[in-house]
Amino acid sequence: MNITRNITRARLQSPRCQRGFTLVELMIAAAISLIMLAGVIHIFSSSKATYRVQEGLSRVQENGRFALELMGRKIRMAGYQGCANLRFLKPSNIIASPPPDAIFDLNAVVNGVDNVAAGNGFGSIGARVGTDVLVVRGASSAAAQLDGNLTSDNANIQLDINSESYVAGDYLFITDCETADIFEANNVSSGSGKITIAHSNSVNTTNRLSKAYLDDAFLLKFESSTFYIMDSGRTNQAGAPIYSLYETDIYGNEREFISGVDDMQITYGFDTSPSPDGTADVYRDAASIAAGDWDKVMSIRLGLLLTTDENVAKLPIAYNRLDGTVVANPTDRRLRRRFFSTITIRNRVL
Repeated sequence: MNITRNITRARLQSPRCQRGFTLVELMIAAAISLIMLAGVIHIFSSSKATYRVQEGLSRVQENGRFALELMGRKIRMAGYQGCANLRFLKPSNIIASPPPDAIFDLNAVVNGVDNVAAGNGFGSIGARVGTDVLVVRGASSAAAQLDGNLTSDNANIQLDINSESYVAGDYLFITDCETADIFEANNVSSGSGKITIAHSNSVNTTNRLSKAYLDDAFLLKFESSTFYIMDSGRTNQAGAPIYSLYETDIYGNEREFISGVDDMQITYGFDTSPSPDGTADVYRDAASIAAGDWDKVMSIRLGLLLTTDENVAKLPIAYNRLDGTVVANPTDRRLRRRFFSTITIRNRVL
């Protein structure tokens, strides 16, 4: 019995009984593994490319809707001054050294520039040549109500709370729907108790408002927004410049609104009726509107051309410019989409 066990053990330990893979088998296994790995890499690459395209399209769609929504709000509120219409009530502006945008009349509610030229003064380095510029003015929709009557037309304005965070240097708008004034605040008190806002002649032409307002009057910020396309100063991975939509407010503060905006074109709904009825009869660009005819603009047709920052497509993709012309052979592989919206200036038609 022991002899049989020893013989069996010897056979198992013999080199002849140890079997492995031959070189051919290893080469076949390696080839199969490489084919499978190539398939996995191809699937991953295709999925990644598809993801980049979908992500780029989603970002462009999101930015386009966001830009139209925020600009639409500003345009709809152009000319707002509380509960009065500019056609029946023009505010008295007593700011001593007003910035260029601190004007408020029928011809200054909205205006713009068509196809700006090189060397233009819009933005910190100038708007992109060939794009349009839009300027919108009006009072803020958020208001603070006076807390008590003014004792006289040169008295400080009193508020219960500073709900809109007014500070010295703000351009403010006070109205009771019968009378209105635009002035600069030279001091705003802080701390507990009533908030007082001064409007002295150190920053205004006079310290007197049009009248002593009662507690039914309310206070708003005067706003002005200038929209334009400008080089953001950034480049994509291919070294191409990235253009963005910018906004500059009445105080000269510039902010980047939306990234990846190649172009903006604007036409204005013009009321051509001899007796204005508040209806846009024809759309014109800014160059076709005389300086004294901006009060006839009832709506704005806004067009934006948005693009992905990076080259996300495998090949260049033809696209349409805002005027409808086709760019059949672009020099990059970005994705582009056009966005249009027609926005009524509510304070013109109500």
